[in-house]
Formats: sequence, C-alpha cells, structure tokens
Amino acid sequence: MRSNHLAGLFNRIALILPGVALLLVLATSGAYSASGDDVVARPPADQTNSATPELVPGTWQHQYWTARKLIDAKEYQAAINALTAIERPDNVEILNLLGFTNRKLGRMEQAQGYYEAALAIDPKHLGVLEYYGEWFVSSGDMDRARAHLAKIGTICGTDCREYKLLEQRIAHPDKEPEETW
Repeated sequence: MRSNHLAGLFNRIALILPGVALLLVLATSGAYSASGDDVVARPPADQTNSATPELVPGTWQHQYWTARKLIDAKEYQAAINALTAIERPDNVEILNLLGFTNRKLGRMEQAQGYYEAALAIDPKHLGVLEYYGEWFVSSGDMDRARAHLAKIGTICGTDCREYKLLEQRIAHPDKEPEETW
C-alpha cells in the first residue's frame, strides 16, 4: 500500500516538474514580467519597438503584443479594440495601455478610469504611475503630476526610466514625448 502511495506521489511530481523548471527559467531569465498572476512576455532588450516576441498565435500574450505594434503605428483605436478583446480585466499591463491609448485619442475620462483601475491592483506599477503622471500634465494638474513623479522616485530612484520620462514631460508640458517601450 505504501509503495503505491509513493509511486503515485512520484508520478505527480514527474508531471509538475517540467512546469516548475520552466517557471524557474522564466523567472530568472528576465524575459518575462509578472503582473498579478498574469505574465506578459517582454522582448529582449536588443529588439526594436516594433518587434514582437515569438508567441503562440491566439494567446492573450500574442494579442497584447499585436496591440503594442498597433500603438507603435499610432493606430490607437485599433489597439483599443485589440486590448479590449483580451479577456483579462485585471491585468495591469493591459489596463495601462488602455489608459495610454484613450489618452492619446483625447478620451481623458476613460484613460483616467483605466489608470485608476490599474493602480488599484498594483499601486507601485512604474509604467502606470508614469503614464498617469503624463495624464495629469495633459490635464494641467502639475501638482498631481509632480506627486506621481515623487512616488516613482521613492520606488525606483531618480535614475530610472519612468522617473526621467515623467520629469521631462513635466519640464516641457507642451512637448509630446516620443514613445519608447
């Protein structure tokens, strides 16, 4: 009886071991970023903005990167359509891009709603804090933009990308920043 129990246990371990190994590789490779229990593949640093990592077509990650390519092409409404087709209402990365694209189309209330929903899930998400800070700049609320800048500074310091981008936007509120991923 005990040997059957051990055999069953070993069989279950053998089934999950490849998945655990994959998670360890992904977690230590830096190629993936976690947002809640969702994972959004990130392209390697040497790829350009328009590059899409090789992902399985039909997966939500593939749809996400398709939307990113649409954003790169400034096809914001098409990107919104692609993002809203992804049924992941609690994914911070998707909410952030929905805020960004709506802001670019001048839909400030919708953009604000997406940014606030994202921050309710992850209040320290640097990308959301930076884009929402830009939203405040666009809305003329420089005090709140500076508050977002200060929060970013407490999280990652003044040398991180998000801090520098928002700092530039606050310094030059009439100049639209070039989008970089």
